[in-house]
Amino acid sequence: MKLIKQNTLLCILFPCFAFAENIISAKQVSIYKTDLPTLSIHNLSPEEVTLDLSGQTVSIPSSSGVKLDCLGYNNLGLQFQNETQDYMDVRCSSRIIINESFRNNAE
Repeated sequence: MKLIKQNTLLCILFPCFAFAENIISAKQVSIYKTDLPTLSIHNLSPEEVTLDLSGQTVSIPSSSGVKLDCLGYNNLGLQFQNETQDYMDVRCSSRIIINESFRNNAE
């Protein structure tokens, strides 16, 4: 009985957590694992993209990118602002590419 309760709890809570590999294709975002000690984010979309990256707001203009040092971090929380999506957990030593087809849902 205890095992059933734990499994039920996991089934209820699991949708609240989305790992990057499971959700990014729907958001026109690609994530590649790297061996570099940095997280790089490239915005190829025609508009500025604003992210919440583990509590820090990062704005990336169109056709540009940022590189962040991963000192002390293994994973970072990532959420696109103005998007209705769950929190994503991204490996810090990754390369994130926001594709040309990405559109921000602001308004």
